[in-house]
Amino acid sequence: MNLFVKSALAGFRNFQQAHTYLKVLGLLLSLAIPWCAAQAAPFPDGVVRIVVPTTVGGPADLAARLLAGKLAESLGTQVIVENKAGANGTIATDFVAKAPAGGQTLLIGTGAFTINSAIYRKLPYSAAQDFVPLAMLVSPGPLVLVAHPSLPVKTVAELVARAKTQSKPFAYGSAGIGNTTHLGGEMFGQLAGVKFDHIPYKGMSAGLNDLLSGQVSFMFLPWSSVERFVKDAKLNALAQTGVKRMASLPDLPTMAEAGIKGYELTGWIGVFARTGTPPEVIKTLNAAVVKAMVEPDVYAKLAALGSGEPPRMTPEQMAAFVRNDFKLMEQVAKAANLSLEVD
Repeated sequence: MNLFVKSALAGFRNFQQAHTYLKVLGLLLSLAIPWCAAQAAPFPDGVVRIVVPTTVGGPADLAARLLAGKLAESLGTQVIVENKAGANGTIATDFVAKAPAGGQTLLIGTGAFTINSAIYRKLPYSAAQDFVPLAMLVSPGPLVLVAHPSLPVKTVAELVARAKTQSKPFAYGSAGIGNTTHLGGEMFGQLAGVKFDHIPYKGMSAGLNDLLSGQVSFMFLPWSSVERFVKDAKLNALAQTGVKRMASLPDLPTMAEAGIKGYELTGWIGVFARTGTPPEVIKTLNAAVVKAMVEPDVYAKLAALGSGEPPRMTPEQMAAFVRNDFKLMEQVAKAANLSLEVD
């Protein structure tokens, strides 16, 4: 074979190798460019939304609005609060579960976050799998059993004794089916051996208004919501639902101390992001939330909503708390024989 032919064949083979190399390089670049773009996506990228599963004016809404202003300062972007009340928080939770992951849409979770998984047979989302806990905003705190003054009782024992002699069950109100305020009454009836009529409302404020007017006999509510009414003698506080007394209410017995053995129920408020949110964004959001919580003008108000100092939880600590609460709520729902369909 002459030199010209050998040279041509070598060049052709080199061309084929180069062509193959370029094709492989192009394929790698086509895969790498979107990946790099995704990795380099800025956070925050525009408005951050905090979705609240309750009506305006309740503890969860107040906590979210306290947080929003501070997050806006830390993140350097607009942070807005959106209330999507209804179906015991499942509307808001489902909305966030279907939002893009990335930290731009956050959820305020309350006790209903874990309760719903225990009482509803089929949900359009998985609370355990679709969300990443970011931080605890309001420390777990007890509810307070408050009664209208028209009910002539001063203690839990007197309430139980009178209820057992009534031809018509006493009516108690709640902020909605499956809410902690609902489970408070269900547990009370179960453990005391008394039948009560449950009247669910669309939010805490509506139920409280009817309690103040005497339309319902009693409710289980956060102390922050009823403190001024108790002090003004518009409501009577009978007991608190925690395992121990709150420091701010040292003279008010727990339900267990009042004779309802085995009674324990607390409420809490936390922040969640969608599963799939990058770890560095989770870290950024947790740091921003914790920073907001220690601001003097926020700290005292969050402490008043719960049982004291807002806990500075890491995402891992918050996740451990939520797992334990899932288990507790399953036990409570089973004891109260609660099994519902989503509306």
